[in-house]
Amino acid sequence: MQASIENGEGLKRILSIVIEQDNVKKAYDEVAKKLMKEVRVDGFRKGHVPRNIIEQRYKGDLISRTYDKLLKENMSEALKQSEAKNATFPEPYFAEGEVFDLSPDADLTLKVSFETFPADLNLDFSAIKVKQVQSTIGEEDIDRMVDNLRNQRAMWQSEDNREAQRGDRVNIDFVGKKDGVPFQNGSANGFNLVLEEGNMIPGFIDPIIGHKVGDEFTFEIKFPEDYHVDELKGQTTTFDIKVNAVAVKVLPAVDEEFVKSFNVADGSVEKFRSELKANMEREQSNVMRTQNHESVFNALLEAAGEFEVPEAWVEENRVNLCNAEEARLSRYIGMKKFPGHIADNKDAMRDEAFQTTRLQWIAQEINKVFEIKQPSEESIENQLNSFAGAYEDPEEVKAEIRKDKKQYAQLLRLAMEDDLVKAVLSKAQVETENTTFSDLIYKTQNA
Repeated sequence: MQASIENGEGLKRILSIVIEQDNVKKAYDEVAKKLMKEVRVDGFRKGHVPRNIIEQRYKGDLISRTYDKLLKENMSEALKQSEAKNATFPEPYFAEGEVFDLSPDADLTLKVSFETFPADLNLDFSAIKVKQVQSTIGEEDIDRMVDNLRNQRAMWQSEDNREAQRGDRVNIDFVGKKDGVPFQNGSANGFNLVLEEGNMIPGFIDPIIGHKVGDEFTFEIKFPEDYHVDELKGQTTTFDIKVNAVAVKVLPAVDEEFVKSFNVADGSVEKFRSELKANMEREQSNVMRTQNHESVFNALLEAAGEFEVPEAWVEENRVNLCNAEEARLSRYIGMKKFPGHIADNKDAMRDEAFQTTRLQWIAQEINKVFEIKQPSEESIENQLNSFAGAYEDPEEVKAEIRKDKKQYAQLLRLAMEDDLVKAVLSKAQVETENTTFSDLIYKTQNA
């Protein structure tokens, strides 16, 4: 047996295996004998079918089995001889239009294709620059969170003689007109509107401020150039308004009743704020982890530059990402199964899959450099605390997670990622950016 290898596109390699005639004949004869015992042919007892009948009626099966047998017997040695390292499983390779055949009386050349591993990266971690965000929670952040909760439970109190102010809620009838003619979807009766920017098109709120119940008035307004309705883009229109009601927002007091409504049994405001802070710290930790890890990964991708990865790996990740997106959308729209298959579109999530595959290879290289073979106990415990911290009995939850093989495997992957990031940061040039809790969460929600 002789083996040689040639380069294909990207990381694809084509391995040629030349097998001498004696070995071809031996394999061919063994397969023929086996078929003679297996097949049933009318007029012959099972196991007594003549070889010439086998070669006539089962030629395709005979050639296919001989091919598979020779490939199985010689693949390992051929890969070793050619010094090829396959990252994907070798598959039979035929040139376009080629019809495979073999003869037991001649040498045979088998060809297989596979993809090899990406090149070693040899990253210089000391040259990598990484930004890491750091945040703290102050009393003002807790105050803001309390105010948010109060706003969620606010009541609206009507005041007939009140002039509408920013932040008030008005109930109005309105008719929008273009060139004096009402336009489609531009009218409503009994419409509740909180007078805050962003609730309507720019310029709609200000003319209403200062008006009281019973006021009827008209104002002119120009629609934005990028408005979603083509007929109204950049157009000057008028709105006829009638104010039916003006209501002011009344926030609940932060008292025992309010606190108990958030499952703080004793109604203690101090305990309520303490639990709020603990919840905020968990959210803060998760957001910082996500942002800081993403910063490290982006820096690693930039440091690694462009490099090829096996298409088979990319496709596997693409299908997994598409399936995960299907599951997410199914949950979001309340369907048991997402209609169709996102993965059927070969371009769907390909870019994301390519970046995921590159990061996976970078991670393997980093784990090799820093000799990270399994997650540290510290990182495992940190992840367990993150999962279980919000529950009444964290230790019980931790024990349940350890028993759940699927959930625990996911936790180990996260812990492994933590160790990888920690290792990179220990060598990289790290710039720390301090920010408030509010800014951290706001930027995340609006990213």
